[in-house]
Amino acid sequence: MPIYEFRCTKCGRSFDVVRPRAKAGDPAKCPDDGARGQRLFTSSIVLPSGGGDFDFGDMPDMSGMGDMGGMGDMGDMDF
Repeated sequence: MPIYEFRCTKCGRSFDVVRPRAKAGDPAKCPDDGARGQRLFTSSIVLPSGGGDFDFGDMPDMSGMGDMGGMGDMGDMDF
């Protein structure tokens, strides 16, 4: 289940809440003072159900790729 970050509207403490995506926007109570927490729109974290390490499977080793270039020197571009 995803972990969402909230901030207490009274004391300012940040705290995490684990809940299903369907309830992501529901209010949460601050564990310190019970005041309403407002959800912060950060990325959610989904942990594997069994815990432990993440398995990245058959990802290739890209450590020897070096500078892949592609954009070249952008020093003369106007932004």
